[in-house]
Amino acid sequence: MVATVAFGLIVGPIGLGGVFTVVLLGIIVAGLMLYAGREKPIVDYREDMPNKAVVERLGTLLTRKRTALPAPAASRIDAISAQLPLLESRLSETQLLDPLAQDARRLMGKHLPELIERYERVPAPYRRERDAEGLSVDDRLVQGLDAAKTALDDLGRKLAREDVDAFQTQGRFIESRYKADGSLESD
Repeated sequence: MVATVAFGLIVGPIGLGGVFTVVLLGIIVAGLMLYAGREKPIVDYREDMPNKAVVERLGTLLTRKRTALPAPAASRIDAISAQLPLLESRLSETQLLDPLAQDARRLMGKHLPELIERYERVPAPYRRERDAEGLSVDDRLVQGLDAAKTALDDLGRKLAREDVDAFQTQGRFIESRYKADGSLESD
């Protein structure tokens, strides 16, 4: 609006058509700003979701929930988030019915999001109260996130094991086929 007034004073009046255009552009810009500012809702977990979508969903959920969690839990969330790119690449190549993929899907699609959601439902004043074992709700959350990180580490290692084994086999084949003395062994 300020630019329109300045233009009118320096160059000349913009007229009714110019005012209409400025108002229309203002409405469009305001609409775009409102639309762009909204976060997309997190998609509900479904059993038939592709593996990659399950990992992406968890990444989005962790990013959004991180700031609402206590500092020790937020650092665990960061560690889990750092694992997701590797898991995403490995799981995107894995069949839905593969037992490792099913374990990963259950952990990332159900169990970990439910842990965070249940934590959020506990009223803040009760989160620091100690239970019979001397642990608070905050402590239990950190323990759960540690267990999830360990499980994801293990799943990632198992998913990569097949490629490591294939690589080692290929290396042994090349060593046996092309000896160090330069002679070739025939098949």
